[in-house]
Amino acid sequence: MDYNTAVALWRVHEDKAAEALIEKVINEHLKLLQISEQWIHGRSLNSVVNHLSELSPDITLVTHLANAYEVKSILLKRRRVNPQLYRLYAWKFFVCTQSFSSAVRTGLDAAQDMMDLRDFHAARTMVGGNIIPLIKQAHLLGELSSARSFYAVILAYCRDFEAADREMASIAPFRAGFTDAQRDEFDSQLRLIEDIRAGRVR
Repeated sequence: MDYNTAVALWRVHEDKAAEALIEKVINEHLKLLQISEQWIHGRSLNSVVNHLSELSPDITLVTHLANAYEVKSILLKRRRVNPQLYRLYAWKFFVCTQSFSSAVRTGLDAAQDMMDLRDFHAARTMVGGNIIPLIKQAHLLGELSSARSFYAVILAYCRDFEAADREMASIAPFRAGFTDAQRDEFDSQLRLIEDIRAGRVR
């Protein structure tokens, strides 16, 4: 009930009240799962999975915690606080519950947070080492072209234009079958890569 109330408050832009309530939800769930944010921080995904396997909690409890961290991230972003850390927490718990579509969404958002901080190499690791393999593993093929074109932009920011061009070239044959939105995104990413290469974007 607290989570649903927090979401309702967020949707009507009562952000301060929503954030206080979502913090309460997070703390209650952390207690039930016998962990803390200090425990989560920097802990490998395998270690989190092992702990949850030993504890054998109700899977909805873990999903609710992931959802709560995602809402907290959105609220922080609204007040211009970088939410990367909490998106990564959400991402870990979504992966643990095999909520793969949610994991991909929050993982890509976390990579964008890294880009906002100009930590391009961290974003490269996040997308290339985690998100794209997860998309392939979960057969979320509808997400693949968007993730790979975003990855190509990250590669360009890392000044690895050869790899960026390879990514875009591998997607190009499928462009004809894209939706209008996908085609616009692909073309926009191509232009952005060229702008980065030419030094028009830094």
